[in-house]
Amino acid sequence: PYRKRILEARAHQLLGLTFRVLQPESTERADVVLPPAAWDDIDRNVHGLFAAHDRLVAAGLGTNRGVLLKCPHGTGKTAVCRALANELAGDVTVVFCDARTVAHAVRDLYREMQHLAPALVVMEDVDLVIAHRRGGGGSEALNEFLLALDGAMSKHSGVVTIATTNDVSAIDPAARRAARFDRTVPVPLPDAAGRAAILERFLRGLPDAADRVDVA
Repeated sequence: PYRKRILEARAHQLLGLTFRVLQPESTERADVVLPPAAWDDIDRNVHGLFAAHDRLVAAGLGTNRGVLLKCPHGTGKTAVCRALANELAGDVTVVFCDARTVAHAVRDLYREMQHLAPALVVMEDVDLVIAHRRGGGGSEALNEFLLALDGAMSKHSGVVTIATTNDVSAIDPAARRAARFDRTVPVPLPDAAGRAAILERFLRGLPDAADRVDVA
């Protein structure tokens, strides 16, 4: 009953991994101000993988993909993920995970993906869980994450994992390779045109409130 819906995954001390159905957010792509190059990269690595799934299987190639969104604070990474969820729901299962779930139930999460795929797994602030070993990382959570994501502890396929981070250098290098996160999409701070578009988005109900370009 959870397939092809938008879900929230949670790790509970007594219950283990649980899912809750979420109502789709109203966020649309047009509401998110990103450079066209960033959207192109996201589309190739998310929508593109799902579209190519059958051809990849026929060619004997892997059908899992990991994408890191590298974003400064406040540049809309959560809004990007919500917009993708709206576009994919109905065709793909979308699962939002917080850091606690990734840290404590990542093995169970990817085992469930065997039943919920094709699926998009969204992880916020993943650097909190898979920190660089030189910075004190290397915990059991990191090891389980690496094994779960590349399929060593599960047999999932047709899964795109998109994770957000403010600092790619804080993530252990082992996480940034094929079958894990082998693609990083930078989401830069908006330029003047982007800032004007953001103001237009939030002030559109107040047409005379400000000169958007001048304020931007």
